[in-house]
Amino acid sequence: MSGRIVAQVTQTCVATLDPVDEEVEIDLDMVFQPDFEELPPGDPEFDRERDLEPLTGDSLDIGEVVAVEMALSLNPYPRAAAAPMIGPDGADSEDGPAPERPFAGLGTLIQKHDKI
Repeated sequence: MSGRIVAQVTQTCVATLDPVDEEVEIDLDMVFQPDFEELPPGDPEFDRERDLEPLTGDSLDIGEVVAVEMALSLNPYPRAAAAPMIGPDGADSEDGPAPERPFAGLGTLIQKHDKI
C-alpha cells in the first residue's frame, strides 16, 4: 500500500494549554504479508523489519493504518510559539541567570569541615 496523508491537526500546548496548529504530511509505502512468519530469512527483496507488516485475516483496515501512522507522526510535546521556555529550576530561562541552587555551597562547606 502506498499513498500520502496530509492533515491539519490541532494539539494542546504542553506549557500554556493553548491550541497549536500543525500540518502533517506522511508518505506511506508499506507491504502487508499474510504469511509473515513463513518468508525465507534471506529473502533479498524485503527488509523484514522495515518493509513488511503482518496481515491478519483476509482484509485490511486502511483507516486503522492511517490512524496509527498519524499518531506516530504527531509531535509528542507541542509548544505554542509564544510559550515561555522554563528552565529545570522553574525559572523563566529568558529572565537572566537562574537562582542559586540549594546545595550550591555544599562543596565549600565540606572543605571547611575537613580542615577542622
